[in-house]
This record gives sequence, structure tokens and C-alpha cells, in this order.
Amino acid sequence: MKRQLTSIILAGTLSAFAGAVATNAQNARETANVTFDYQVAGKALDAGKVTVKEINNMGLFSVMDSTGKSVYWNATKQVSADPSNPHLTFSCYNGECLLSEVAMPGSNVAHKLSDRQASHNIGIATMISVPLR
Repeated sequence: MKRQLTSIILAGTLSAFAGAVATNAQNARETANVTFDYQVAGKALDAGKVTVKEINNMGLFSVMDSTGKSVYWNATKQVSADPSNPHLTFSCYNGECLLSEVAMPGSNVAHKLSDRQASHNIGIATMISVPLR
């Protein structure tokens, strides 16, 4: 009986710890220096320091530029990523750039817009990757 009680308490403690680790990963906040103006979810943001916060592991992010303008960005597609290469990727055409992918540090999954979403408004001529720190 004592062994069962110990096992139950240990399992509960480990579950709570694992949940805290997952929550911390989802609350990750990273920054990048973007040297050009860009669009996120239809909203224009300014060049400079951008802060990206992962809201959940389903592709919802908060993106804020250096002036304090922020927007929620929801990626619809997941692709494999290098956990040691966190970055933002922008689809650019004719001077307009659109956030199209976010890869957070330590994650083997990147979240991105579908190819149709990324090219819908601007077409795609160049992809620019900016490292996250």
C-alpha cells in the first residue's frame, strides 16, 4: 500500500513538472533585428527589433515591432526545423515583405504559412531568413 501511494505521488509530481516545462516552452520570447519594414497578418510593422512570443504549439504567435505595434500571427503549416537554427523567414516581392515562417530555438518544428498564403498578396521573388536570439 505504501509503495502504491509513493508511486501515485511520484507520478503526480512528474506530471506537474512536465506540464510546467511545456508551459515555459510555449511562453518562449525571442528577438530578432529586422532591417526592413514587413507585414504580419495584414498589418504593417516597422524595421528594427522584433519580439516573437509563442502562444501555443499549434502555430499561434504574438509579434511586436520596436515601436510597440503588435499582432497575433497564426501559421497553418508545420515543417521540420533545426532546433539550433531559430529564425524568422520573410517572403519578399517588389519591396514588400511578409512574415512567412517562425522557427523557435530548441524546437524541431517550424510554423509557416501555406505557400498560397505566403504568395497570395505579393507573389514570391525572395525569401529572407533573420536569426532569432
